[in-house]
Amino acid sequence: MGNLFAIIIIIASGLAYTTGLESVVDIGLYDETYYLHIGLQTLTEGLPHPTNGPLYAVWYLILSLIQPDRIALYYMNYKLSLILTPAIIYGLLRANSVPRSICLALSLFTLVSTANSATWPRISHFALLLILVTLLLVGQSQKLTPHSGSIAA
Repeated sequence: MGNLFAIIIIIASGLAYTTGLESVVDIGLYDETYYLHIGLQTLTEGLPHPTNGPLYAVWYLILSLIQPDRIALYYMNYKLSLILTPAIIYGLLRANSVPRSICLALSLFTLVSTANSATWPRISHFALLLILVTLLLVGQSQKLTPHSGSIAA
């Protein structure tokens, strides 16, 4: 089983897991909708204050280019953060030589974990995704950089 096949399994499982999400998860009318609102206002109002998650605002702005309907956008962000987290965890674990079967099992467990699905607002998942992607990229760049075998003083 290749890495691509495992990622496809995670994404397909995530899509199946989130089918009908709109009928079981209510829209939270404070934090997450506020982040969505300031994200959509970024082009006209500029980036929000650093305490209001400017990167998350840009994330919502980018997603709004794909999904302009605000309600559908809210759920799209929820689904993406729910599915991308275990997919990137899989990639990070594989990049660190963890066996595929363990990576897939941990990723699928993460997918259905309440820590993944019941966390609000979703900005915490966005921050986690940024950390995971950064770790993955740093690990990959270190593999591409030749090492001299010693640490300079």
